Amino acid sequence: MPDIRWSFFIVLLILISIVINRNKIPQLIGADYNPLIWLALMLVNVYFVNQFLAVNPHASATKLGDWFKQIVYYCLIIYLIRSPKEYRWVIWVIILCVGNFGKYAFQEGSHRNTGLSAPGATGGNPIANHVMTTLPFFGVYFLSGNKWQKMIIVLLAPFVLNLIILEDSRSAFVGILTIAFVALIVTSGKTRVKFILAMALGAILFFNLTNQQFWNRMNTIFGFTGETEGTIVEEKPDNRVFLWKGAIRVLGDYPAGTGGSGFNTLMMEYVPELASRYAGEESGRTVHNTILNVATEWGIQGLIIYLGFLIHSLIVMMRTKKYAHLTKNPSFYYLNSIALQMGLIGNIVAGLTHNHQYMEIVFWLCGFAVALRNMQINEIAENSLVDQTVPDTLEHYVIPENPQTA
Repeated sequence: MPDIRWSFFIVLLILISIVINRNKIPQLIGADYNPLIWLALMLVNVYFVNQFLAVNPHASATKLGDWFKQIVYYCLIIYLIRSPKEYRWVIWVIILCVGNFGKYAFQEGSHRNTGLSAPGATGGNPIANHVMTTLPFFGVYFLSGNKWQKMIIVLLAPFVLNLIILEDSRSAFVGILTIAFVALIVTSGKTRVKFILAMALGAILFFNLTNQQFWNRMNTIFGFTGETEGTIVEEKPDNRVFLWKGAIRVLGDYPAGTGGSGFNTLMMEYVPELASRYAGEESGRTVHNTILNVATEWGIQGLIIYLGFLIHSLIVMMRTKKYAHLTKNPSFYYLNSIALQMGLIGNIVAGLTHNHQYMEIVFWLCGFAVALRNMQINEIAENSLVDQTVPDTLEHYVIPENPQTA
């Protein structure tokens, strides 16, 4: 295949198609796109910091472009996905692509080197966290799928879990534990029992695929050491602590932000504990914490906007779950909303030791949440509309609080 910007041209063709076929796109009653406001504010803030405060203008301009592209993807998701059928197709594409990642890692990969990269996720830990974030989709579509879909999930799951094990990613492992914990909180009744059984089967498979090398590395999460073939594995103090302290020092001097990759540029100066180790390199280490990285790059105001976006997206997911009982297919909205919650929260927790603000899958999940909610609002509106007036929001309808009396 010729070496051209395939993703760019695909998006360009989609945008052209939207303009040509805009009248053919189904209209949704009461659609709510308010979470997009946070991203619009973020883009304005990123542009301001990049223009006036960036310590490395060239690198910062690249990150400005990344933010713009993420927002374009997000807009396409919330605008184009307008039916449960379309939503399922998109999720299945993700499941199959991640399954293909697992197959490739099994055939070509080695320890901490799978040779893979995902959108906005290059390197071992990011690819492991990208895959970890999709695990709730595997669980939900195993529980809700037909016989053939269940078989596909069963065939792909070992390869996907093996990929995470190959990467030896501690953050992905913590993310998996977080997903399991969240599953117990957001589910109830028979659904919780089904999830517990599914997670138990997944855990058995996962433990059978692991080796001592994997568990030695996971033990270092808690500061322990392990043994491999009689050799003591010595784990040095985690350098992330020094990086986090340095990030706080940077915030003290640059509360409005340093621009994209600003911390990398200032790392040698603000993290003296590691300066000698990385002396001579073109740029220093990253913050290895999404929250601190957003703050150091785009300021305290940028962090507030980013957290507002994530929290608003989680609220949208919870509302979809709450009102699932008012739709014709409650299980579709219920299961998909909790899959999004588990994936996003797992990614956020894993992002406390890595930088995830440029991972596309974070924006995918948040976009899926809005698309799912708007489909639900439209369905409830069509079922509840008595006269010909179209309300602005769902609150115009009488919604029973108790699902059992709906």
